Amino acid sequence: LPAGGRRSGSSKYVVLSDRLVDFVGALQACRTYGLQPASITSQKDTAEVQIALASSSSQPRGAFWIGATNLGRPNNFLWLTSNRPIWYPNGYLNWDIGEPNNVGGVEHCVEVINVVGAPWNDTNCLLRRGVICQVEN
Repeated sequence: LPAGGRRSGSSKYVVLSDRLVDFVGALQACRTYGLQPASITSQKDTAEVQIALASSSSQPRGAFWIGATNLGRPNNFLWLTSNRPIWYPNGYLNWDIGEPNNVGGVEHCVEVINVVGAPWNDTNCLLRRGVICQVEN
């Protein structure tokens, strides 16, 4: 794994916090290490993400890209790993309160906010963030 990349125990998630990248850069960063951008489809996944964030060298209150976007698909966020709607297969969603809200019409990529509960937020894909990747299933 890269410097700044931590995989905690048997977790499938890897946090890359050594450099900040935009959404496309996040996808490339995961693939560079043979990983995929993270998908989070259960409370168990969220718990694993929180452990991975806590054990990474990240700033306490950062935001990190995961593999969800609605680019080209208004109002229909998809996981890039499965090309499925983000609520698939069991309806699990972890949006922060009031999200997704597409402020300014430019928020098409999903980040995890590194606070308790690891909620999701839609934001501008060009912003620079850390990255959460996952080991390919």
